[in-house]
Amino acid sequence: MGDILASDLILQAQELAQDDNTADADRTWNDAQSLAWLNEAQLAICGLKPDAKAVNRVVQLVAGTTRQSVAGRQLFSVIRNMGVDGLTPGRAVRLVDRGAKDESDPDWHIETAATEVKEYVYDDRDHAVFYVSPPAHATTAVYVEVFEAINPTKLAAVTSAIDIDDVYAPALVEWMMYRFFGRDSEETPNYVRANGFKQNFYSLLGLDIKSEMAYSPKKREQLN
Repeated sequence: MGDILASDLILQAQELAQDDNTADADRTWNDAQSLAWLNEAQLAICGLKPDAKAVNRVVQLVAGTTRQSVAGRQLFSVIRNMGVDGLTPGRAVRLVDRGAKDESDPDWHIETAATEVKEYVYDDRDHAVFYVSPPAHATTAVYVEVFEAINPTKLAAVTSAIDIDDVYAPALVEWMMYRFFGRDSEETPNYVRANGFKQNFYSLLGLDIKSEMAYSPKKREQLN
C-alpha cells in the first residue's frame, strides 16, 4: 500500500489537463469520475504487472493433487510446507514441469497421500491453480506458504491512500490523463493526446506486449 493520497494524484492530473477549477461542479472531470479512473488505473497496472500487488499467504490444501487454488489473481510460487497447523515452517516445495512429471511418474496423481508435499505443477493458462505431489492428506490438514498476486482494494474516497506502491504514481496519473482525453473521437487533437498518455503509461511500467509471461512460475524458473 502506498502513502500518496488519491486526491494528490487527481489534483495533479486535473492541473495537467488545465481542469483545476476550485469548485468540483465547474470541472470537466470531477473528483468522482477521476477517482473511478484512478481505481481503473490501479487494476490496469496490476493486470499488466501482477507483482504490483502481491502477498505471502498460508493456504490449506484440498485432499489429493488436484486443483489446489489460491485466493488471489495469480500464483507466483509455492514456497514451503507450513505443517499441519499452518504455523510451522517445513520442507521447501519445488516447481516441476508437468510433462516431465507425467513421463517419469505417470501414477503421481494416485500415490499415497502425505502430510507434506515435495513438488508442485503449474499451468500458465490457469493462473490461480496448481497441483501438488505427493497428494495432500484427506483427513490431516496440510498447509503451504504461497506467494500470489491479489487485486488492489478499491479506493472509496479521494482521501484514501493508493493501494499499490507509490512508485506507480506517475503511471496512475498518465492513465487518468489518457481517460480524460480518450472519450473524444479519432478526428480530434485530444484523441492523439490520449494515445500519447497511454503510451507514456506503458513506458513508465517498462512493459511490452509479452510482459505478462515473465510473472508465471514457469517463466521465472527459466529466467533464473
